[in-house]
Amino acid sequence: MTMTWPFELLRPPDDFVEEEYVALLQELRSFLGAVATADPGRELTATLTADLSRWRDALAARRTTGDRAPYGQLHRTDDHGLAAVPALAVHREAAGTLDATVTFSPWYVGGGGTVHGGHVATALDGLMGRTQLAAGWIARTASLDVTYRAGTPLDEPVQAEVRTLRAEGRKHHLHGRLFKGETTFAEAEALFIRVARYPGRPGTAS
Repeated sequence: MTMTWPFELLRPPDDFVEEEYVALLQELRSFLGAVATADPGRELTATLTADLSRWRDALAARRTTGDRAPYGQLHRTDDHGLAAVPALAVHREAAGTLDATVTFSPWYVGGGGTVHGGHVATALDGLMGRTQLAAGWIARTASLDVTYRAGTPLDEPVQAEVRTLRAEGRKHHLHGRLFKGETTFAEAEALFIRVARYPGRPGTAS
C-alpha cells in the first residue's frame, strides 16, 4: 500500500461510514481471537476457508490507493483503525503522555501461554508514537529498547502508560510500560524523530 508524502489525511470514498468500518475491524479482531481458541474440525475449517476466500476477493475488487484506504488512518478512534493491534481504550492522551488499557486476546499468544514479546513491543511502539500525533506531529521510531519483566497475560486488561523523558529538538525520548498493580510486564525506552506536522490536529507542544 503506497501513501503519498508529505502525509495527507484520509480521503475515503463517498459511501464510507466510519462507524461501520470500525465495527468491521472489531469483528475481525474478535474473529482472530476465536480462531486462536477453537478446534474447528475438518468441515468447519473448509467452510471458513471458502468464506474467507470470498471475502478476500470482494475486498480485492475495492482495492484503492493508500490515502483512500481507511485502514490505520482513523485517528479519532483509540486503535487508529488497526485490527493488528490489541483492543485498546485510551483514558488520557496529551502531547508526550498517555494512559490506556490494553487487552491482548489469545490471538497474540506466544511461548508459555502469555503474550508474544513481538506483540508487546508493537503495542508499546504504537502507544508511544500516538503521543506524537497528540502533539501535532508525525514521528518515526528511530530506536526501541524493550525490557520484559514478566509474562504479559492474555484476555486480561493491563494498564499502559507513556511519558516523555526528554526532548532535543525533533528528537523525543519516551518511556512506556505495561503493568497491573505493582507488576510491570514490560517497559521500553524509545527515540522518536518528528518528521512532519500532522495536518489533522494542531500541535499542542513544540
